[in-house]
Amino acid sequence: MALRTTFRPEAAGKAKLTYLLRLGPIEVHARVRDGSVTVGRGPIAKPDLTIETGPALRLLMAHEISPADAIKKKLVRITGDPKLLDRFVRIFRI
Repeated sequence: MALRTTFRPEAAGKAKLTYLLRLGPIEVHARVRDGSVTVGRGPIAKPDLTIETGPALRLLMAHEISPADAIKKKLVRITGDPKLLDRFVRIFRI
């Protein structure tokens, strides 16, 4: 999965975060713990941040658009702290 290959352990540090991504009908989750990541298909209970998007995900991960601009332009919807989207694009980077 793309989340495994784009994961940056140095950016994750000692973080303990859980992300749920909804890409149309597809749901995947990523659990970041102490510099490692576990990725799976489907939902996960109580994610720290839920990200709903489409092709804009690649733009975010490639740093071609900022998280704030993606939210402002409605290219992404989130449930949770917007600062965690900033953290997401540092941890998962193309």
